[in-house]
Amino acid sequence: MAEFSWSALVKAAEEEGLSTKIPAQGDYDAVVKATNSGQSQSGKPSVGLMFVITTPGPEQGTSVWANQYLSIENPVAMRIWFEQWANLGITPDDFTRAPEDLKAAVAWLAQEAEGRSARIRIKHREWNGNTQADVKVLRGGGGSAAPAPVTPSAAPQPAPVNPFMADV
Repeated sequence: MAEFSWSALVKAAEEEGLSTKIPAQGDYDAVVKATNSGQSQSGKPSVGLMFVITTPGPEQGTSVWANQYLSIENPVAMRIWFEQWANLGITPDDFTRAPEDLKAAVAWLAQEAEGRSARIRIKHREWNGNTQADVKVLRGGGGSAAPAPVTPSAAPQPAPVNPFMADV
């Protein structure tokens, strides 16, 4: 049996974005460090986005995941889908470059998202007795290397006003 070190394994996972910290509620600048594509339990195509917070302060370097689900059967959900991706800088016109095969297209989209910057909003929600970060993409960050500082608030944030902020 090969020897291993839990410390080394944890360090390697942290270098890949492992974070057990839940950031304070608020708006942050972030970069998409990793992605995945697949299907939800209900069979909907999905893209997972791992954002790493770049806003200077105590949350800088913390990673959070956001999942985007494609609901082809719902025109309102499709509008929200395209608006969310446009907020990350991937416009409806960009989708014309995607493969025609749906599984390949979702994988393409995940790849397109990597390295993009965005402004995200983190709210807390309870799920199965645990507090989790609920992440929404507010707008593209424009690739800025120097994000504007923000002071996160521990108080709950008001519900988003824009329709693209709704859960799909």
